[in-house]
Amino acid sequence: MDIARSTAKLYLAQLGGSALVASGLVFFSRELGAATMGVFFLFQAVLEMLMVPADFGLRGAVEKRISEGERPPDILTTGLVLKVGLALAAVAGIFAFRGQLNEYIGAELALYLAVGVVLREFSWLMMRVLKGELRVEETATLKFAQKAVWILGGGALVYLDWEVEGLVYGLLGGFAVVLVWGTWKVSTPLGRPSAERARSLVDYSKYNAVTSVQGYVGNWLDIVFIGFFLSQTHVGAYEVSWRVTTFVLLFSKVIAQSIFPQISEWSGEDAHGRIESLLTSVITPSVFFLIPAFVGTALLAEPILELVFGTEFGIARVAFVVLMGFTLVRGVGVVFGRALGAIDQPRLAAISGVSATVTNVVLNAVLVFQFGLLGAATATLVSAFVGTALDVRFLSRHVAVRFPVTELKYCVVSAGVMGGVVFVARSGIGVGTLWELLAVIALGAATYGGLILLFRPLRTRVLGTLPTGRLERWSP
Repeated sequence: MDIARSTAKLYLAQLGGSALVASGLVFFSRELGAATMGVFFLFQAVLEMLMVPADFGLRGAVEKRISEGERPPDILTTGLVLKVGLALAAVAGIFAFRGQLNEYIGAELALYLAVGVVLREFSWLMMRVLKGELRVEETATLKFAQKAVWILGGGALVYLDWEVEGLVYGLLGGFAVVLVWGTWKVSTPLGRPSAERARSLVDYSKYNAVTSVQGYVGNWLDIVFIGFFLSQTHVGAYEVSWRVTTFVLLFSKVIAQSIFPQISEWSGEDAHGRIESLLTSVITPSVFFLIPAFVGTALLAEPILELVFGTEFGIARVAFVVLMGFTLVRGVGVVFGRALGAIDQPRLAAISGVSATVTNVVLNAVLVFQFGLLGAATATLVSAFVGTALDVRFLSRHVAVRFPVTELKYCVVSAGVMGGVVFVARSGIGVGTLWELLAVIALGAATYGGLILLFRPLRTRVLGTLPTGRLERWSP
């Protein structure tokens, strides 16, 4: 498996999809305002939190067992049987509490949650099967299709004054497209479900469920608490800030997705040296974009939110900076967390996930009430520190973890110089208009990129991510 080629294809496709989503969020925010966007984000938050009982780590278990190559058809069919039971239980819960859910979200959308659970779960299961077949890059097309249907379809409906319902229809339509297309692309045929395969999946999923919870909680728990203690306008402003941070975190997530099947295969061969070399080589790329993004956000948070999305979104400016700091920590943690699962240590990954999740829950419950949006962002940052520290510690018990200190120092220095250039440009050019803001950002990006290219090891590392076949690969 060519890690560099797979990662480059996956990143470029997901970058296009994320750019489309970012453009859509700008349009939606300007058309609907922070309060209506808050209603939609609460719908998404509840839907994503429902994925915990509807999945219980099963998707990750299916990917892992299929990648091991032992009777994939039986694994897939057994996983589908288990998935049906979990999804039905989640749907039953939605119907039982639909009144309370509608009241919390702020609109009559509970029944759409039931449809969303089914479409979301089975469509994402098909993508996990493709990853288990070592066809990671092919999932990029599906993810782009999902985002395109949501943004373009939802955008058309919003333009026709469907408001929040238009966004919901677009989201569900995207899931449906992925389910149909993904089912067609999967090459693993159906086999015979068995108790033995079910036990194998459950043995892995019971630990993987905890790491899955960490992902859902890390992404959505703060929104859930903001929905309880603050207004829908606060929800909308905070979530838009969060979506911007996830855009810059995209490359780190793609790296983690791409290395999982390869590390899983090498783990089965006891090729620890190759795993160690691969992990060292992907650390710098995983934070390459995050370091300058944090510096730039610290200097430009308020104009970014107010000029791009609208003045009412500026209430999240301080939280925005803290959330961008979270990406620095998570950029490393997402790679090491996935590596733990890939070497078949889901129990250790679960311990890390539980610790981070408990930290996040406790701090959100206390800090959101006391400090509002800043409290939610701080809880997210601290929980990321806890989870990442444990991931690194646990992984180092099995393979040597070596950080490329020289490369990382050069990135930090380059970002610092970039920050000085941005500060001077902001004072000289100003950021009173959107075009002035974009000019200052472009100048900062050019400065950082130019400095990186002057340092040969980093230049080789960055250019080596391109699927040219001539430069250094991440695969040892």
